[in-house]
Amino acid sequence: MKVAYLLDTDWVIDYFNDKEPISSKIEELRDEGIGISIISLAELYEGVRNSKNSEASEKMLLGFIREINILYLF
Repeated sequence: MKVAYLLDTDWVIDYFNDKEPISSKIEELRDEGIGISIISLAELYEGVRNSKNSEASEKMLLGFIREINILYLF
């Protein structure tokens, strides 16, 4: 799967909170290939850990990252 667009952590958070126009834009870009950096993934996991319902938040995050690419640092 290619990565045409690298999403910022804030965009992913807005997507999880169903904020427009971010949510629609991410759905529009999915077919072209989206990804996040490993840094963003760590930031998102920090949010999961600090959320009121960490189990539901982690489930949402895991579902999201199954469908995108994670870019690692080398």
